[in-house]
Order: sequence, then structure tokens, then C-alpha cells
Amino acid sequence: MPAFTFVATPHAILLGGGRVEFADIEMGSWSLRPSDMSGAGFVPVCPFGAAPDITSWSSYEFVIHDAAASIGVQPDLSRLPINHAVVFSLHATKVLGSGEGAVVIFGSVEDTQRFRAWTNFGFSGSRESRFQSANAKMSEIQAAYVHAALDGWRREKEEWLEARQLAQNLEIAHNLSPLLKNSNPVSPYWIVEFPTVLDCERFEHLMRNSGIETRRWWGQGCHRMPAFAHVKRSPLPVTTSIGSRYLGLPMARSYGSKQYDFISQVLSVAAT
Repeated sequence: MPAFTFVATPHAILLGGGRVEFADIEMGSWSLRPSDMSGAGFVPVCPFGAAPDITSWSSYEFVIHDAAASIGVQPDLSRLPINHAVVFSLHATKVLGSGEGAVVIFGSVEDTQRFRAWTNFGFSGSRESRFQSANAKMSEIQAAYVHAALDGWRREKEEWLEARQLAQNLEIAHNLSPLLKNSNPVSPYWIVEFPTVLDCERFEHLMRNSGIETRRWWGQGCHRMPAFAHVKRSPLPVTTSIGSRYLGLPMARSYGSKQYDFISQVLSVAAT
């Protein structure tokens, strides 16, 4: 799995009894390159709402795509291979956010049934627990939130597209480089890449002093965090470079010209 991801990804593998090895990402996609990989299982991460690359990983045996923020791209998963899965988050910070929960798509009916049983004490067609499992069901109230979010999906999608367009207008006006050149427009993230570490830190400082929060969503990579100091890793030059030069800027469906005009004023100061 990539070191450039949110901490939930390696934590999930480790808590499930797996072993993690951090690999580097490639420039341009900011995700793992399949041709560089060797091993038994892989967790490609779709950065900041990018679409899962099902085709490039189709020849690998065990693959879980961490597509936490990517449900808005509505990928075609009809040909997902057996032993593959795609996981989407329903957290409040994501598209189709409804507090918590997730959607998992599997490449086989058998895997789906086993996973469903695992979320329900190992019950499958009876009240007999068939294997060691958990209670990971979505609560009724949580499911109600999801249904409400689905009812408003068309409008939400339009609002995210409008927010993305306003952000792109500022990128063009202030010569900002988006982290992903062809990013999914229905995404809750506005990520920009700076040419140098000093440029990034200067802009971060100006925004903070203006009362505008920025965020390094994934820090400088999981490999830099104490919780994963023991994790095996390959050389990570791209992760190291990107991790020190990106920032998440504020973007929301509720934002209008007033909020973006204020951000634009700060960007103008940063350019002087």
C-alpha cells in the first residue's frame, strides 16, 4: 500500500492481522503503479476522490481499492475481478456524506455473503455464528441518513460541480497547480501542489494569519508517523516530495462568491 494515504488504511490492515509494506507513488496519479509492485496483496489508494483503476490491477490476485472519497465518480464496477473489492466511505467529510459507514463492492457473490455475515456476528441464514466475526452493521438511524442523502444526490452532485468550478477559476487566476491534473470534479477536496516547500509553508502561514484553515490531510505520509515506525518500506522519493508541497484548501457546497473572493485576496497577497 502507499505511504501517501490517510492513517485509517494501514491501521485497518494491521488491526486485521495483516502485514503492511509502504510503497512509493508515481508522479501524476499520486497512487501506486501496478508494474512496480510485487507481493501477495495490494491496497491501491484513490487519492482525494480519484477513480479506482480497476483495469490496471485486474491481473493481480488480491486487491482492495481504498476509494474512500471516490463514490462521486460513480465508477463502473461490473467487471471487478474475483478477490477484488472497492471500499467507499460515507463519512461526513465525503461526497454523499451521512455521518459514518461505508459501501463495499466485491468481485464475487461469495465474498459479499461472507463479508455480510462477518458484519453480523457470523450469522448467515441462521442464528448460528459460523466464524469469528464482529458487529459492524450500519444502525437503522444511520441507514436513514444514507437514504436521505441518496434522495438529494442529484442536487448534491450539481453543488459539488459548482464548487469545483469556482475553485478551478481561482487556480487559473492565481496560477495554482492542482494535485491531480484530471481529478474527479465530484469530490470534497481542493488540493494544490506548490513548486517548493518554502512556497507551500509561506502560503500556509498567510492563510492561517487570515483566518483561513488549510489542511495537510495525509500529513507527510504515514511512514513519518510514530504508529507506523516499524512498518517495512521501500524508498519513497515521490511521497517525500509531494508530502511537503501540498495543501488542502477550503471548499464546500455552501460556499459562494463571498468566500472565494476572500480566498482570492489572500492568494493575491501570497503571489507578491
